[in-house]
Amino acid sequence: RHTPILDKVYEELLTRTKGQDSYNMSEVKKDITEENQEGVFFCGYPIFRGIYQLEVRKCSRNKIPENLLLLTIVVKKLDTSEGHGYRVKRAMEALKQTLKKCLRLGDVASQYSDTQYVILLPTCTDELAYLVANRIISTFYKDYPAQKKVKIKINIESLSQHGSIVEESES
Repeated sequence: RHTPILDKVYEELLTRTKGQDSYNMSEVKKDITEENQEGVFFCGYPIFRGIYQLEVRKCSRNKIPENLLLLTIVVKKLDTSEGHGYRVKRAMEALKQTLKKCLRLGDVASQYSDTQYVILLPTCTDELAYLVANRIISTFYKDYPAQKKVKIKINIESLSQHGSIVEESES
């Protein structure tokens, strides 16, 4: 769960500097270079928000399409011995593994709530965003057949060239 107070503390921790100057660019690059560049970039929500804001700024300069995808897990409460919260947690973990498998290098994802992931799809047209969402869902059900009773709600929105969201769709 994301609270404004925790988000503020987290952002404050992230803004701390190294504390000492460096005039060696290779040292700086070594410090900031990601070691394992594979697949989707998963991050905490405050970092996702910063990346989103940067991408919105980029959209205002160029005509490269971008889409925002929100996936929501819907688990009906059933009279079973298995707890509802546990089933949601299992479904979210399965969906996270599916996102790691299905998304590409350069895509950015974060857990938005207890039942949602938000995904930024840079250089992705509306049509491709729908294909990506359908690929995620079909892979989820194929790889995790025990999750067949889980429903995944899809929301896709395009970013305009002026940095605002221009259209909304829901599946």
